[in-house]
Formats: sequence, C-alpha cells, structure tokens
Amino acid sequence: MGGVSVTTLSGDQVRVRTIQAASRALGGALVGLGCAVLCGWLFLWQVLISVSPRFAPMKPNTALGFVATGGALWFALAPTDRERRVLRALSWFVLLLGGLTLLEYSFTWDLGIDRSLYLGAEPARWPARMSISAASHFTLLGCALLLLDQRVGHARHRPSEWLAVPVWLSSFAALLGYLYGVESLYAIRPYSSTALHTTIAFQCCALGVWFSRPDQGLMRVISSSGPGGHLARRLLPPIVVIPVFLGWLRVKGQDAGHFGTAFGTAVFVASCLVCLSILVVSTAKALHAADIERRQAELKLQESEDYLALTLKSIGDGVITTNLQGLITSMNPVAAELTGFSLSDAIGQPLASVFKLLDELTREPIAAPIERILREGTVVARPQRVVLIRAERQRAADR
Repeated sequence: MGGVSVTTLSGDQVRVRTIQAASRALGGALVGLGCAVLCGWLFLWQVLISVSPRFAPMKPNTALGFVATGGALWFALAPTDRERRVLRALSWFVLLLGGLTLLEYSFTWDLGIDRSLYLGAEPARWPARMSISAASHFTLLGCALLLLDQRVGHARHRPSEWLAVPVWLSSFAALLGYLYGVESLYAIRPYSSTALHTTIAFQCCALGVWFSRPDQGLMRVISSSGPGGHLARRLLPPIVVIPVFLGWLRVKGQDAGHFGTAFGTAVFVASCLVCLSILVVSTAKALHAADIERRQAELKLQESEDYLALTLKSIGDGVITTNLQGLITSMNPVAAELTGFSLSDAIGQPLASVFKLLDELTREPIAAPIERILREGTVVARPQRVVLIRAERQRAADR
C-alpha cells in the first residue's frame, strides 16, 4: 500500500487560500449575475433588468462585461497555460468593451456594439449604451486583469491593485447615491444612469481583483498574521459599514420628519465617534492581549534556551548543534576545547570548517555524520578510527 502524504499549512497560507477562494466565488457570482440579466432581457423580466421600475436598467453589454470579468477572476488562479490564455482573452474583451464605448462617447461614434444584445426587447424603448462610468470601470478592470502579475518599482507595487481603487470608490459613491436618494451620484445627465446591481457588481469586481493575489502588494499586509494584518482585518470593514449605516439612518429619519438637518448632523457625528471609539478600544484590547501572549511566549523561549545552554555546559562530552543548513548555532566548552574554536568564532560557520575529521590510517578527510543526515535524511553509523583536527593544526596545515 502506498503512503499517505499530509501537508500542514501555516495560518498565513490558510488565510491566503481562503481569500483566493473568495475571489473565485466573486467571479462566479458576477458570471451568474450577468447571465441572469441577459435572461431578463431575453424574457423581459423587469426584476432582473433593473431590480425596481424606479431604478435604471443594467444594459445587456454591461451584463456581458460582468460575465467576462467574472470569468477572468475565476481563471485568475489558473494553474495551466491554457487557463492563463483564457484569462488574457477575457481580460482583453473587457478592456475592448469599455474602451470602445468610451471612444463612442468621445467622438460620437456608433460602432453598433450597444444594441446588438437587446435580445427580446425593443432597442428604441431603452437607452442602449452603458454609462460613461461603467465604460470607464470596464476599461480599468480590463487593464487590471491583464496586469495581475506585473510588478513595478523597487517596492514591487501591483498596478492592478491601484487600477481597482477608482472602480471601487466610484461604484461606492453610486451605491451611496441609491442609499441616500442622491441621483447625481449615480446618474450623469444627459447620459444614462448606473443601475443599482451594476454598482454592486463593480464593487465585487474591485474586491475580486484585490483578493486574487492576497500574498502580494498591499493585500500581503492585510492577509498577514502580524499585528498590521490583524489591525487591518479588524478595522477596515467596520470603518466602511458603520458610517454608511448611520448616515442611512440619519437620512431616513430626516425624510420622515423626526428631526432637522442640524440635529441630524450632530447625532450622526456623535454616533460615529461613539461607534468608532468603541471599535478602536476593543481592537486595542485585543492587540494588548496578543502582545502579552507574545511576550510570555518569548519569555518561555528564553527560559528554554537558557536551560539548554546550562545543560550543554554541564555535559562532559563535546556537543555542537547546527540548524538545517548545517551552520553551527551553539557549542559547549568541551567541544570548544576539542576543536580549538571559541564559541564566538564557531557560531554561523559551516560544521565542516570547525569539525574536521580524518581517517586514522589513511589520513583521508571524512564527512561528519551530521552532514550526511542533513543531506540524505537517514541515520548513519558512527565513523570508526577517526582523528579530530584542532584549529591550531588546521591553521598550520593551511600555512
């Protein structure tokens, strides 16, 4: 029977894989949303086209753009050359879709790409072209997807991360426009508006680009197990959600006539201060507890190292310890006396340069057993009839 191989992942590796799985899930959700909207246009289902009659519809070419973007995010973790080619093809499609639409707006062209997907609907009844913001977002997303694995500068920044930032910010502003009833945040007159589910989908696109490479760029800090990563994961979601939710309550309360503008603004500011202060204090307490645990672990490690050093000194035989690379990490006084090397001179040196063995009869060099153990991973027999060369004799031989 064959053996079973078990691979243990570190906390950072588990977190990276989880975030990457979230990116792929977002890609699948975008493909599903785009296909649902296209079906809505095919069968004229209003709920799929625009969610509500009061809201703008998602254009068919916008839906197709989300299908391509979601597919690219799905293949962003592609292990094979074929899947990487699919990723690049979908990324180019997204870039061309957005870029050609921007050219139509800029030069008043009609390239015929706006009405070709209206399926069961009558194009004359609907504004055919996606909004300028949607076209801009697809252009940025196409570039981001093409540059997923590119690095620039000494800091090795990821351009794809920065290209996704304006997509997230702009779509977030449009989402706030829907939440607070500010039409100017999601509609550019006289051009078409951005649909509600379009704004949410662009948020998912930006997150998908960020999550696709969580072990690189800025996401490397957020996904790390260090205090910076812990702080970012704990603070970023509430910092975004809490002010948005409190602002929504303030707008709804004022619309209902419960209070005026000045009172509502004062309550909103006070509520934000209280909630964010509680969040900061709770995070500080968690970091303080983690710091205490770290210090206790360091103290136990130091006590263990001190005990090991005392044990080594008390052993009557020569003892030399190395790391997995065969470099000396410690040596007791007996070993220092036998080899002729002081501890300060031996630390960090390869074992073979300090612990030199010769065959007693042939005077041929003999590799130390530890070197074979590190190289072959097997236990070897103790050499017989060996002579240890002290440092003085080594220096004399070198001269």
